[in-house]
Amino acid sequence: MSQVEQRRVERQGWHDAVRAARDEGYAYFDWLSAVDQTDGGAEASGVVAEDSLPEPGFDIVCHLIDVRGAGGGSGLRRVLLLTRVPDGQGVRSVTDVFAGAAWHERETAEMFGIGFEDFDDGTGMGLRPLLLPDGFEGTPLRKEFVLGARASKPWPGAKEPGEGGGVGTPVPVPPTAAAPGRPGPVLGTAVGAGRMRARPRRQEPGPGQESVWDYPRPPRLERTDELVEVELGGRTIVRTTRALRVLETSHPPTYYLPVEDVAPGVLRPAAGSSFCEWKGRASYLDVVAGDRVEERAAWHYPKPTRPFAELKGHVALYPGRMDRCLVDGEEVLPQPGGFYGGWITSRVVGPFKGEPGTMGW
Repeated sequence: MSQVEQRRVERQGWHDAVRAARDEGYAYFDWLSAVDQTDGGAEASGVVAEDSLPEPGFDIVCHLIDVRGAGGGSGLRRVLLLTRVPDGQGVRSVTDVFAGAAWHERETAEMFGIGFEDFDDGTGMGLRPLLLPDGFEGTPLRKEFVLGARASKPWPGAKEPGEGGGVGTPVPVPPTAAAPGRPGPVLGTAVGAGRMRARPRRQEPGPGQESVWDYPRPPRLERTDELVEVELGGRTIVRTTRALRVLETSHPPTYYLPVEDVAPGVLRPAAGSSFCEWKGRASYLDVVAGDRVEERAAWHYPKPTRPFAELKGHVALYPGRMDRCLVDGEEVLPQPGGFYGGWITSRVVGPFKGEPGTMGW
C-alpha cells in the first residue's frame, strides 16, 4: 500500500490547503471526517511532536488521492490534511472544491457539532442533518456523548484479567440519564469534563427578562422600538429605533438594523455568502469607519424567504467586531464563540449556544 503524506494546516487556511492539494494532483476526494481531541489529543494524530501540539479541540481530516500513477510504476499518492478546530468553532466548507465533500461535511456537522461556513451542495437547503432522526439531541461521535446502553445499565466492568477493578465492577451512571441517545439535562456535566452539552439546564428569567429557551425554532421575527446604537472607529455609525429582532431557540437575539439608518459609506460589499435554512442566502459586508475596516463583519439578505421578507433592507452586525453596541444605553456582550451574531443584554438569560461544547444544541 502506498504511503500517506500527512499535512497539518492552520484552521484559517483549511479551504486553501485542500484546494492547493487538489491543484497539485490530489484530485480524487476520498473522505472527510473529524477526530475528537478535546481531552488534549496526546498523539495529535501522530503528526506533530508532543511539545508543539495544538490546543484541545477537534481534528478535521480529509483524505485525497492522486490517481495519475495508477497502473504504472509510481502507483497512487495519498495525502491526509488535518486542522485543529477549537470547540465551538468551525471551518470554511470545501464543497466548492470537491462537490462530493457535501455528504461528509453534513455528517461531520451532525455527529461532532462542527460548523462549515459557506456550505453549498447545490440544493439551496444549507447545512442540515443527514443520518439522525428528527428530534435527536446531542452529537454522538463526541467522546463526552453517553452511549444509550450506558444510560440504561452500568458498564459490566473489565473483560480481561488485570483490566480495571475486576470483572463485573460497575461504573456509576448519572441519575439524570434519560432515554438512550437522549442525555438528560446535566449529563454532560457529569461525564463531560465539567461542560454541559445536550439539553442544558434552562435559567429562569426574572422580571422583565426573556429566556432564549422560550424562543421558537423556526425563529420568530419581531419589531422593537429599543434605541440601538453602534460605534466603530470613534464614531456612531448606527442610531435607530426601528430594528428587527430574530429570536431562535438557544440564541440571544440578532438585531437587524435598517440600512437607511446606517451612516453613509460605512457598508461595502464583501466576498462570500452563506445559506440559512430559514431566512435564505446571506451576503457579507465590510464595515468601514475612520481608520477601521472590519472585513465581513456584517451581513444581509437581499432576497429573504417569505416569512422573513421584512429583513430586506436591513443589516446585521457582529457586536464583538464593533467598538460598542448599545441597546437602550446598555452595552451589549457578543454571543460566545465568534460563530454567531447574537446580542446579549441583561434582558435575556441563557445558557447561550456558542459556548464550548454547544454546537450540537
